[in-house]
Amino acid sequence: EDVIKDAFKNYDRFFLLRRLETEIKNSFVEKYFADIDIARLTNNEYNCIEVYRKEIYLAKYDESKRKAIRGVKIGYVGALSTEQTYAGQSYLDVTNIIFEEFMARTPYLPNEPDKLMNFWSTIKRKGRKDHRVKLWLIGNTISRVCPYLTDWGLMDIIKKQKQGDI
Repeated sequence: EDVIKDAFKNYDRFFLLRRLETEIKNSFVEKYFADIDIARLTNNEYNCIEVYRKEIYLAKYDESKRKAIRGVKIGYVGALSTEQTYAGQSYLDVTNIIFEEFMARTPYLPNEPDKLMNFWSTIKRKGRKDHRVKLWLIGNTISRVCPYLTDWGLMDIIKKQKQGDI
């Protein structure tokens, strides 16, 4: 909720990152935000999320037209499997990267932690006036075979965590 609130109030946009392109279809991304009360966060200015051309917008669903009317752009969506395609693009307005389901039940990408760091580096490129770009790793599954845990030396931390810990 905080990243949506920040995007609405401060124009701090976020990047929702998933592992594979099959996970970033518009309907999947819109459903990802379905349990967030957009109307409450925006003082009823908007009531849903709409994705258009891999950009995420606050929108207002118009009952008479039976469609959402896009408003403020709040973020982007992309796949880690195609991280190289983002290298030439500018995301100077992004202050948060949300990598959803970073712990997978399916196979990881080859050199995945390196791909994530390359992607993060693209977003946080030098020359940026504001150097704060937070990377949020979100996952429901605890997997001891996760390349992030081994590559980044986090196994001891995970071993001490209890279910529900952050």
